[in-house]
Parts: sequence; C-alpha cells; structure tokens
Amino acid sequence: MSYLQPYVRQVNPRNESYIPPVDKIQSFLAEGDTKDATDMENVIVACWNNRNLSKNLFIKKINVKEGIKDGNKWYKIPNKIKDPQQALWTFSQLLKTNAPAGVSGTMSGAGRSDPSTSAFWGYHTGKTKDTSKADIMIGKSGISVKGVQAVLMSGVAAETKATALAAFARATGKSTLTELQKDIISAMDDMIGSSDRIDIEAPPEAEEINTRSMGQLTSKEAIKYGITQKKDGTFTDDRWLTARNIITMQDANRGEKVTDWTKVNYDVMPSITVKDKQGKSVKLTDDTKKKEIIDRVNTAAANAISQAKQAKTKLEKDLKIVFNDSKIQEAFAWEAMSGWGKFNTGAGVTVGEPPDGQGGTGFANQMLAFDWGLKRIAWYAIKEGGPNVKKTSQQMKVKFDLKGGSYKAAGAKAGYSFSQTLRFGIKYVNDGADAASLKMEEKTHEAKQMLSEGLLNEWTFWEKLKKIWKSFVSTLKVYWEKFVDFLKKMKDKIVEIFDAGIYSVLNYFELDVKVKVNTKVKLL
Repeated sequence: MSYLQPYVRQVNPRNESYIPPVDKIQSFLAEGDTKDATDMENVIVACWNNRNLSKNLFIKKINVKEGIKDGNKWYKIPNKIKDPQQALWTFSQLLKTNAPAGVSGTMSGAGRSDPSTSAFWGYHTGKTKDTSKADIMIGKSGISVKGVQAVLMSGVAAETKATALAAFARATGKSTLTELQKDIISAMDDMIGSSDRIDIEAPPEAEEINTRSMGQLTSKEAIKYGITQKKDGTFTDDRWLTARNIITMQDANRGEKVTDWTKVNYDVMPSITVKDKQGKSVKLTDDTKKKEIIDRVNTAAANAISQAKQAKTKLEKDLKIVFNDSKIQEAFAWEAMSGWGKFNTGAGVTVGEPPDGQGGTGFANQMLAFDWGLKRIAWYAIKEGGPNVKKTSQQMKVKFDLKGGSYKAAGAKAGYSFSQTLRFGIKYVNDGADAASLKMEEKTHEAKQMLSEGLLNEWTFWEKLKKIWKSFVSTLKVYWEKFVDFLKKMKDKIVEIFDAGIYSVLNYFELDVKVKVNTKVKLL
C-alpha cells in the first residue's frame, strides 16, 4: 500500500508537527501515567495548604495507607514518592519559599472536567472542550503543573495552526497587518493605474471627419441616399450636410436648382487609444485592427492580473518573515503554556479570528515544575516576554512556513479567495471582448448582405458600419471600465480583509500555516 501513501496524504494530510515515537514514550515516562499526575496535583494542594504547620504536625497529616490529609479529605500519595513523610515536608517548604510574589491563600484542584474552549479555538480545531492548562488554583490564578520534562501541546496540526494564529494576533496586534496592508494596497493601486491600461475614446465629431463629393444631384435624387430637405430649407442631418458643404446653383439646361451634395466619408472610424511599450499613445482605428484591439484589451487585463499575483507572492514572503520573528515565536510558547487564546472569554472581530478578551476557565498564568524526588521545583508566572517564556520558546524551536492552497478551518471554507476573484475578472474581460467581436462580425455581415440586396444604399451602408463600429468600441469600453471597477472593489475587499485579522488574510489569499515545533521541553 506504500505506493498509495502520497495520494492518501493529499486527501487527508498528516500532522506536520511530527513527534518521534521515542519522544512520545519518554514523555509518558517523564510525566507518569494520568493517575500519578492527578494524585500528585492533589498532593501539591495538600502540601501548600499545610505548609505553615510545624514539621511534627505536618507529618501527622500523612498516613502511609490513607495518603496526605487536607482538611477532611485524604489524598493518595503516588507510589513513586519514597519516604513520603520527609519528602512531602521538604516539598511543602519548597513551595512556601519559592512561591511567586503575591501568591497566598488556599489552593484547590482545578477540577477534572474539561472546560469549554473559545469560539476561535473550536472553529479551528473542532474542539468545543479540551484539557485545562490550569491543574490547580489559588484564588483566580490557574497553575499548570508539570514534571521536569513536559509536553506542552499535542502537536496536532489543527492545534499548532490555532496556536500560531493566536500568537500572531497577540504579538503583533494590528500594527504589522496594517504595514502589510499598505504594501499590497500600493501594489493594487499601481496595477489599476498602470501605463498598460486601456483608454477608449469617444467617436470623432463632425469637425474630425473627411468628406468626398457625391457629384451634383437634384433634391429628388438625393432622397434615395436617405437625405431629405425639410420645408424650411434645412436638411435632415446637419452632421452630414453643413452650409460649407452645400453649393446651390442654377442649371440653365435643366431649369431647376441643383445641389452639390457632399457626403461624409467615415474612413476615420471611432478609435481606441492604447499605450505602447515606450508609453506613447497609439490609436487603433481600422476595422482590420479589431483583433489587435481585442488582443490589447485582453493583454492589458492579463498584465493587471499578473501584477496582482506578484503582489500576493510578495505578501506571502513578507508574512513568512513576520511569522518567524522571535516575538511571535515567544508568543507561540506563551500560548502553549497558558492557553490564553484556547480558553478565552472574548470573541474575534469576525469568525475564525483570535479572541480579544481575557483568559477564562482553563487559562494558566503560572507554571509549577517539580521533580519526582521532590527536591527541586520551579514556580513562576507565565509572563509574556518573561525569561521563562523565552527559555521555553528557544527549546520549542518553532518554525513557521506558508504554503499555497485552500486554507480550511474545521473542514469548512467560506467566500471567494483572491485567486478565484482574479480568475473571474480575467474571464469577464476575455468573454466580453469575444462577445463584442462576434457581434460586430455578425452585424457587419448583415449590413453587407443588405447592401448587396439593395436594402441599403452606399450612404446608409456607411452609416450602418459607423454605428456597428461605435457599438463595438462602446461595448469594449463598458467591459474594460467594469474590469477596472472590479479591481477597485478587490482593493476595497483587501482593506476589509486586513482589518478583520490574520485568519481572514490567510483564508482570502489561500495561504496555509505549517508549523514545525518541538512539543517537549525541559522545565527544570
């Protein structure tokens, strides 16, 4: 079946945070089994609450069969603790002298039921409840209890991603995203206003046209060209016939007024102005240039899309650099130790974004590490940027990578991505240009057919061609202006995405966070 493995991994990707089997076994040995760990948490509670007793009174609280007494309760002492009376007395004094500043009061167990996770954590991992980071409590302070070596997190891909997002939000806030937003918005502005965009001009007016003589015609003969003279002596279309183009004379031979009709020659067609590679304006006016015009429009659209893709590539590189900053690596360690984002009372700006509240039930703000000989402890506040968090971060050796592909959370993906939106835009322009070209060909063929059948004369045929060309140009202009408007809306969407938060950015740009992390650390 090994030859199928690469395909299986495509369908169901493996966890990127690999934990060697030997390390897994060692972690179980280091932590002891679940029963010993639970018993030890209760022993710590009893030792702390009895710490102020004399040694003789303290020892009376210990019964080899019953365990250690706290109030009216007896707690079992793990079998691996040797000479428990002396060991636990010594341990109680270590707790007393090594407690962080300000720690006082009665200690209690945090409870065995799994607390509810934040909406953010549930969205990304699918877990609405999880193991508490806090094992014991003093007042409102949650204390995480660990052995000399401890596994701070499961290393499951969904958990490492959620931790990475929480770390990013906690370490950078809005400032870093704002700077990244400026870069990509600037790139979008350059793309929208680039020198390669298309400017489509309106058809030329009467003063731009050329003329050619149709010869001398009587008023009756002129009717067949679609031009009639009104009762007031003016003509039906002053765009074609102006005073300077009309000569009235007396023909002695025919005895009637003869007019030298001058027809507009629409050899100068409506134009499209484009920029060549040197930035010079070039007008494309001939019908034979139609394909070149369409190609130019499509190329300009493709160039705009290419610029947008380059902007995305730069964003990906910039995000990777930011993620691997030591501040975020330390924030990752802090989240793994404390569970601030995992157990949080608040909510993110939008679905999937890290919460902006306070650490709730399950959150640990202190770490207590001990050895099973009960001769050494380390008890300290889990402080952001603190020395112990920095030390833990160095051991975790967190490394972030960003991979292209559909970013999914809890098996779901919402909304159109950056790449999908770009594909829609280029397809819109290409399809629109093709449709306009096809319609122009059909209408031109129809006009030629009507001319050959005598349904149009030369005058009305030229007018019809002019209208067909004008319609073609106008249609391309509409499609291009809508495309530019489409790009502007994309820019507005990007602003909205960055304002929402890091998850929204990754989701929209189809970037997936890959985390490599050493989940087991030495705490003592």
